[in-house]
Amino acid sequence: REVDRVFDKQARQEAAQLHNGFTGKLKDAQSSVASDRERILCEIREKNCEIEVERAIEVLINAGMSTPGLRLASKHGVDVSGAGQWGVAMVFGVLFIFLMHPLIHFALGDSCDGLLAWVPWLKVAEGVAWMVLFRRLDPDQRGFAAHAGMKLGALLYAAVWTLWISLLAWRGDLEGRANCV
Repeated sequence: REVDRVFDKQARQEAAQLHNGFTGKLKDAQSSVASDRERILCEIREKNCEIEVERAIEVLINAGMSTPGLRLASKHGVDVSGAGQWGVAMVFGVLFIFLMHPLIHFALGDSCDGLLAWVPWLKVAEGVAWMVLFRRLDPDQRGFAAHAGMKLGALLYAAVWTLWISLLAWRGDLEGRANCV
């Protein structure tokens, strides 16, 4: 959690620096070296791409990064706020649920057996697949993958598992393979 706090603090500082004096218009842009400002603005005007640059900066401020994919999404009206930000805790949560949880129960001998012996291995395969895909994603896609993995994968699974264990406890049937979900 500390890592996420440090990353979040850094992202807020970077956003504040980008916002500092920026009105959303290139003509109002500031620079510590006046000649750099004029050279950059001249090049942007020569290429006739003022609007694209302003949009790229807006995406950078809103998303925490600016990539062609995020700029395209923003251009089509998608809210890209925070798209470039994700937490290490989210990734850990997904990997814990889909890798560590089934492996721990397998090692303890209280996981699935018989016809359902494949269930924990399916969960491990899902976790490995998610991890590989997450690693291969572009940085602007990792925020979405981390949020989706946590909300649609880990939290949903944890809710189903909790309901399953509660049902077994209510029935007085926690013996045996209670963790086979």
